[in-house]
Amino acid sequence: MKYLIFVLILILLFPLYWMIIGSIQPSAGVMKLPPNWIPRNITFINFAYIIKETMILRWTINAIMLNTISLCIQLFCLVTAGYAFAAYKFVGKQVIYWTFVASLIIPWQGLLVSRYILMRHLYLLNTWFAIIALNAFAPISFVFIRNYFEKIPTSMIDSARIDGAREIRILFQIILPQCKPILGYLALRSYLIAFQDFFWPMLVLNDKRLFTLPLGIVHFLKTFTSTHGLLVLQQLLGYELAGGVLLLLPAIIIFVIFRKTFRQQFLAGGIKA
Repeated sequence: MKYLIFVLILILLFPLYWMIIGSIQPSAGVMKLPPNWIPRNITFINFAYIIKETMILRWTINAIMLNTISLCIQLFCLVTAGYAFAAYKFVGKQVIYWTFVASLIIPWQGLLVSRYILMRHLYLLNTWFAIIALNAFAPISFVFIRNYFEKIPTSMIDSARIDGAREIRILFQIILPQCKPILGYLALRSYLIAFQDFFWPMLVLNDKRLFTLPLGIVHFLKTFTSTHGLLVLQQLLGYELAGGVLLLLPAIIIFVIFRKTFRQQFLAGGIKA
């Protein structure tokens, strides 16, 4: 069984390996037959060309700023909504929750047209607000946080109220310390998804100065193809592989740094189950 798992891991990692070795060798070596499984002439000319000919630094900063703002808004809404569902009983509580659950049935592609029309009527096209408004509110994150908050004993909240603690103090000193794993997991999950988002920014952004990293890389490859044609197909493939590595690098860095948060969430869920 362990050998089968090892083979499956190799199959899953092979595209990543091929993308990396293809990005650090001359363009002619990428399409060579038989292929160079181990690159002999390592070069970073593909990365250097992309960095020189594009606004990749600006696009990266744009993505970080957009995702950070969206994440802060999302966490604030999740924490306050989760606490309200855990600490209070009000009319329509279950109806609101199941409405969020039902919204997960609708594929996100089916909402693109209505969202685009809404942003157009609000005059938010070609602005960051169109992306922030969409990334800041995720129904699946609300479902996760509500289910986690429901597991917190209400007796702790009632005891704090009897002792005279206000709601803000209960939230920040009692509830939040117990929710670090789920909040960290949702933050990283939302950040990684938003950092790799391409389709929605492509619809609402036209100014290259506002592009995020995925949109900017794809725009560069499209412009390069339209300018040089298919005569430089090998060279274009090298740039595509280098662009894929640049897109994947932030996700790898974030996951390596915060991998303990993912593990804590999985262990916490397993223990509480």
